Amino acid sequence: MTDTPLWSALVTEHGSTRTVTLAGELDLLGADELRQLLIAQLDGPGATTVVADLAGVTFLDSAALGALVLAYRHAEDSGRRFTVVAPARSVRHVLEIGGVYEILAGPA
Repeated sequence: MTDTPLWSALVTEHGSTRTVTLAGELDLLGADELRQLLIAQLDGPGATTVVADLAGVTFLDSAALGALVLAYRHAEDSGRRFTVVAPARSVRHVLEIGGVYEILAGPA
């Protein structure tokens, strides 16, 4: 078994919006690092919105789901916005079962 997270992230900035493009398997092994990354982007100078692009995520477990929810709460508490976009069907299913898809995805 490996101790290396099986995911990657690329951060791009467009004005006050930061997009974190995620790929791979988001699970317990990388959940804390994911949470730290998202919160760091939310707390970055000039950031008002962080978008987590989940198009490349192939697996999402409850620990990673928790990291996304914590990032959302942190954004709400600090007057910023956090949203997820483009989850694959299996990832969207996990978000829906967790009861957070509509909250994290924002208004349609």
